[in-house]
Amino acid sequence: LKSVALGRGGVAARLGRAMSPLRALASVASDGSALRYPEPVVNACGIIGVVAFILVLVPQAMKNLRRQSTQGMSVGLIASWHVGSALAVAYYVTLPQVATYSALGIAVFCFSCAVLEAQAVAYTGSAPRGKAWQSEVDAPPADDGVASRSEAATPGLSRCSAWRWAVWPDASSSGAARLAAFCAALSALTLLTALATFGLVCLFWAIPAASFALGDLASSVLFVVGFLPQL
Repeated sequence: LKSVALGRGGVAARLGRAMSPLRALASVASDGSALRYPEPVVNACGIIGVVAFILVLVPQAMKNLRRQSTQGMSVGLIASWHVGSALAVAYYVTLPQVATYSALGIAVFCFSCAVLEAQAVAYTGSAPRGKAWQSEVDAPPADDGVASRSEAATPGLSRCSAWRWAVWPDASSSGAARLAAFCAALSALTLLTALATFGLVCLFWAIPAASFALGDLASSVLFVVGFLPQL
C-alpha cells in the first residue's frame, strides 16, 4: 500500500502534480523575481497605459467645447485629480530611477485637468447649447454665392476659418470674451501648477519621507476621493 500511495503513479504523486500550479503561485508570491515577461511586451503595455491615461479627459473637454458649458461636470473631481497628479509628477521625478513615461503621462493628464478647470472659468454663467446649435457648429455656414466665391479665391482663409470654427465655435463677442477668459485661466493654472510641482520636487529631495507620504500615498487618496463630488 505504501508503494502504491507514494510510488511514481501513486495517489500522493498525482496530488503533487495537481498541486504544482499552486506551488508555483506560492513561490511567485514569496519571490517576485519569478515573474519574467519579455521587455517589448512590458514596454508596449506601459505605452498603451500612458496613452490611455493621457486621453481619458479629452472626451469631456470636447463635450464642454461643443456645448460651450461645463454643466454636469464636477469641478471638485477635476481639482482633486489636478492636485493629485501634480503630487504624482513630483514623486516620479524624484525616484532613484526616474520613471520618465509615468512622469510625462501624468504631467499631460495634469495639464488636461487645467484645461477643464479653465473651461469651467470661461463658461461660468453660460447655459449649455442645444442640439440645434450643435448642428450649426458641425459645419461653418455659407452665406451666399459671393461668400463661396471669395472662399474659393482664398482657400487658405477658408481653411483657417474652418480650423477656428473647430477650435472655438462661438464667433460672437461673448464667445471672444470666453476665449480670452479660457486662455488667461489656462495660463495662470499652468504656471501655478509648474511652480507648485517644482516646489514639491525640492521638498521631496530635501525630505525623502515626504515623498512617500505626499507623492505616493496622498496622490492615490486624492484620485480615489475625487469621485465623491461627482456622486
